[in-house]
Amino acid sequence: MVWIGTASPAVGLWSIWLMVQMSMVVAESLVRVDALDSRVRISGNGIAFDAPGVQISASFKGTSWVSAVMTQEGQDAHAYEPNYFNVYIDSQLQTTFNTKDWMGKRQVSVPLFAGRDTSAAHVVTITKITEAQFNAANITSNYVTIWGFEGSPGLTLKDLPAIPERKIEFLGDSITAGFCNAAEPCDEDSVCTAANQQFNSSWASLTCQALGAQCHVQAWSGRGVAENCCNQSATLMSDIWLRTLASVSSTGSEPAGTSAENLWDFRSWVPDVLVLINLGTNDVAGTAGILQPSDWLFPRFNATYLSLLTSAARAYGTSTRFILACGPMSSAYCASIEWVMAQAPQDALPDLKVSLLDQTRFLDGSFGPACNDHPSAEVDAAMAD
Repeated sequence: MVWIGTASPAVGLWSIWLMVQMSMVVAESLVRVDALDSRVRISGNGIAFDAPGVQISASFKGTSWVSAVMTQEGQDAHAYEPNYFNVYIDSQLQTTFNTKDWMGKRQVSVPLFAGRDTSAAHVVTITKITEAQFNAANITSNYVTIWGFEGSPGLTLKDLPAIPERKIEFLGDSITAGFCNAAEPCDEDSVCTAANQQFNSSWASLTCQALGAQCHVQAWSGRGVAENCCNQSATLMSDIWLRTLASVSSTGSEPAGTSAENLWDFRSWVPDVLVLINLGTNDVAGTAGILQPSDWLFPRFNATYLSLLTSAARAYGTSTRFILACGPMSSAYCASIEWVMAQAPQDALPDLKVSLLDQTRFLDGSFGPACNDHPSAEVDAAMAD
C-alpha cells in the first residue's frame, strides 16, 4: 500500500511501507509523487507496481473531483494483459476500472470521484485486484505506473489514519491470487479471465483484512516451485519472489533471472508475524500424465522449496513465523511440505518457527462451489475464516 499524505508515517506498496514526498503543480493541480525509499520501481516521479493487492491511498480536501494519472507498460498486443482495479472512497467501493485500452497511450487520466463537497475530506484508495500478468505463458513487462493525482485548483492533502503494525506476507499461485473466484456461472466449465479474478475476495486478502495487517503478496497463476503448469514459461515462483516487479524479467539470456536493479531488498520490509506459502499445485499439475513423477519431481521440488524457505528464514530472521500450506486443489505434495518442515530447522536456523496449514478439505463441496477447479469467493471466505 502506498499512502500519500502531508504528515502520514512511512507507507507502502504490497503493504511494503514507502516514504513519499508530495509537491503540487498549482497551475494544473497535479499532485506529483516522489518516492524517497522504494519497494517499487521508481521512474522519474512515478511509482511502478504489478503485484495483486497493491493499494494506493490519499486523503483529499478542497476539490470536487480527483483523477489518477497512470500508464501501463507493454507494446505487444499478443502479450499485453489488462490490469483491473477497485476504487474505494472513504472505505466504500465507488467504481472499477481496467487497462484494456491503455496500450500505446502515454498517460491516462482515470476519474476517481466527481461532484463532491469541497469542504469535506475524502480518502481515496486504488486497489489492484489482478495478478501481475494474468495467466501469462510468457512473461513480459506488464506493470502499471501512477504519476500522481489531478483535482480542482483548491486541492490539498490531508493526514491518513495510522498504518497497521502487523505484517503478513503471502507467496502463492492461482489459489492465493484469486484466479477465477468471481466467475459466473461458477462450475467446472467456468471461463477464467482477468475480469473474474478478484484478489480482494481471495483468502489472502480476507485474512489480512480480518487481522488488520499490512499485506504483502506475490502470487501468480500457473507458477510452481520447481515445475510450472499449463505450458507456462520457465520462470518459477521461486524466481519471481526475488523481484521488485514480478513481470520484469532479466534482459539477458536467462528469462527466469532478475536484473540487479529489479532485485528486492528483503531488509526493507520484514513480516513480523508470519509468512504463508502455498505452492506445489502447479508442480503436480505440470507433470500430470507422467509415470511416477515422484521419482524425479519431488526430489527437485523438495530441494528447491527447502532452499526458498532457508533463504527467507535467513533474510527475515527468527522473529518471523513461517506457515506452509497444502491444498485445496491437490494433496499430492503435502508429504513434501512435511519433509521440508522436518529439514528446515537443521538447514536454516535452529530457532525457526514453522508449521503446516492443511487446506486440503476446502474443495470437498461443503464450503462452496469450485470455479474451474479453483476456490470460489465463497470458498476463499471459508479458507480465511
